[in-house]
Amino acid sequence: MSRGDPKPPPANLNTRSLDAQMRGLRGLFWRLSLRGSANVDWSDRAEGRFSHPALPCKVLYFASLKSTAFWERFGDDLLDQDGSTRAISEPLLAARVWKTVLVGPGLRVLNLTDAAALRTIGADGATFSAHYECTQRWAAGLMAHPAAIDGVIYASRLNPPKKCVALFERPHSAASLKVQVRAPAPIDDPVILALLAKERIRLM
Repeated sequence: MSRGDPKPPPANLNTRSLDAQMRGLRGLFWRLSLRGSANVDWSDRAEGRFSHPALPCKVLYFASLKSTAFWERFGDDLLDQDGSTRAISEPLLAARVWKTVLVGPGLRVLNLTDAAALRTIGADGATFSAHYECTQRWAAGLMAHPAAIDGVIYASRLNPPKKCVALFERPHSAASLKVQVRAPAPIDDPVILALLAKERIRLM
């Protein structure tokens, strides 16, 4: 493996102690969801960084900021467009609602933006921004780790250095969450409309 290649999980990941690196997760976070989706809409979509139908846990993704949640959902499509003519479909945006995810005490996560945590598991700073085949292999290893971590904090790839959370569906996870649909919807949200204006992204 060359230095430029993403690092796979080490063979001895399961024997590495994560106790010193575990962090409690609490606070209010934001998520973009499809209208009509389940209140807590866990995902096993293969298009997610830490989710796949073959993995042992489904995942709930959310972000600390509305703007980060927006870029995580729509950023790839927008960055593929020419910077002077970027546009987002109004029906595509209108099909989404905001959800707040209030996380109570009791959940323990691994902070993948922390250098000491990365060294503990044998990863480096580029590991979790690698292609999804790599990050999903890491997700499988972390989900199966004896520490039974509840999820990971990771750096947004599309709105760095802001942070996101991938929460693993464990038997107790949903009990620690309070998820609510919030108004205004993204299509009418002043925060998102200001973001579109600043980035010169038009609605079409």
